[in-house]
Amino acid sequence: VADSVEMGAGYGNDIFYNLVSGADVQQPANNWDIAFQMTKFGDPMFNASVRANHNKRDVQVYSLHKQASANFGALTPADTMVVYGTQLLNEDTSWGRGAFTNNKSSAVFDYGWGVYNGTTHFLDGDSLYLVKANGVFYQLWIQKYVSIGNVGYWFRVAKWDGTGDKTDSIKRVAPYTDRLFAYYDFASGTFSDREPSRKDWHIMFTQYLKDRVFGANPSKYQNYVGVLSNIKVKVAPI
Repeated sequence: VADSVEMGAGYGNDIFYNLVSGADVQQPANNWDIAFQMTKFGDPMFNASVRANHNKRDVQVYSLHKQASANFGALTPADTMVVYGTQLLNEDTSWGRGAFTNNKSSAVFDYGWGVYNGTTHFLDGDSLYLVKANGVFYQLWIQKYVSIGNVGYWFRVAKWDGTGDKTDSIKRVAPYTDRLFAYYDFASGTFSDREPSRKDWHIMFTQYLKDRVFGANPSKYQNYVGVLSNIKVKVAPI
């Protein structure tokens, strides 16, 4: 069959497409800031990844290289003087390499935002991030990922000046047991379920950001429109 999809004005929608049925589900691309990986250990590309909405919310992620336990709530205006080109980006080749995972070291048990605890089998985080979303600066501490029992993420977020300080969590319960990610909005402090069931889509038409591949201004990142594949979907040129 010949088919088509429309992303809308300004590439405003992400489109989840089923290659078998031809069905598609459209979701506004601008209704989230960060997303927590909801697949489980053992699934392809699982790295307890946390991704950022670089394109439609202009979410910029910066590691402040500070211990969150000692410095959360104590940032100064100087901490917001970040350099655009040093931000952490999602990778477009793996769901498991989100912006908050991409400052990991070469250590096997380093997940970027957190480190594997061999005693509890959890991931413990103590990295302080500055996140700019929709023009507002936030400080973010992803505190832990619990991998056994009450599975999920715990995190603390506030504006850069310490106001609006809250601790929140997202657990791997229905409907998120059947999703790649759970999506969080900083301004409202709420999660949204914006994906179809994993079994109901194969590819997603979307935008993503890449590091200075082309473009007239080498100090800017480049927006791309492309197609990403669901986990357990194999793609090869013929």
